[in-house]
Amino acid sequence: MLLVFGALSAGLSGLFCALSAVRGWLLCPLFLALFVGCLLAVIFLYVLCLLIVSFFLRSKKPMEKDHPVVRFFLVETLRSVCTVSRVKIRVEGAEKLPEGRFLFVSNHRSLFDGVVSLAAFRKTPLAFVAKPGILRAPLIGNFARYCGFLPIDREDARSAIRTINAAAELMKRDICSVGIYPEGTRNRAHTPGETLPTLLPFHDGVLMIAQKAKVPIVVVSTHGTAAISRNFPFRRSSVTLSVREVLPAAEVASARTSAISERICRVLETALIENHA
Repeated sequence: MLLVFGALSAGLSGLFCALSAVRGWLLCPLFLALFVGCLLAVIFLYVLCLLIVSFFLRSKKPMEKDHPVVRFFLVETLRSVCTVSRVKIRVEGAEKLPEGRFLFVSNHRSLFDGVVSLAAFRKTPLAFVAKPGILRAPLIGNFARYCGFLPIDREDARSAIRTINAAAELMKRDICSVGIYPEGTRNRAHTPGETLPTLLPFHDGVLMIAQKAKVPIVVVSTHGTAAISRNFPFRRSSVTLSVREVLPAAEVASARTSAISERICRVLETALIENHA
């Protein structure tokens, strides 16, 4: 998206310069100033467009279908965030992704995890089960809700069950795949120098989403997102999303959630230790 903005700004700047009677030695500074001005104007218009569209995305009805235009705005905006944040994304094992819907399961280290995942798997409609605060975020929250994102309150068992059932319905009705972070919160240091566990304890209950929807589970290791906030804006961040294993739907349906959780933990722990080696 930023490349489109840049190309449009360069074209407008070149047109203005061509139409202006300026000396050759003034052309370069004028072009640069016009380019920056046009780029800021185009970005402003894009954000304004997002604001206008978001006002129409306030429906509280259950999602009936994926909305390609709304998803395009969401994904392209998040891809632009990655570009501005100087995040380089590498995806490994994408060929393992099953046809049809699946439950995306990964480790959780940063607020960028979901952003990077949506940008990386942009050809796969994906909605995350997220903390309610994320869906109340200005602007993007409305787009996320309209793309199937669901809030979960782990302190309210009834509310959590409703969210699990709603997430399963999204996949049963072939609307979109669903992503979860079973750790429930970011695995991050609270004091300088604190040694982190490889993974936080899993909340096994969310794995029932795959069992209820009768879909496979795709286990993805996420590495590098924790460094994004530290590196920005002076250093580039490299993030790797690796599809480590796909648990078939039949196997998921016949196993206990605790057994599935243990298996996923082993896969992710091995992957994360390899990344640190």
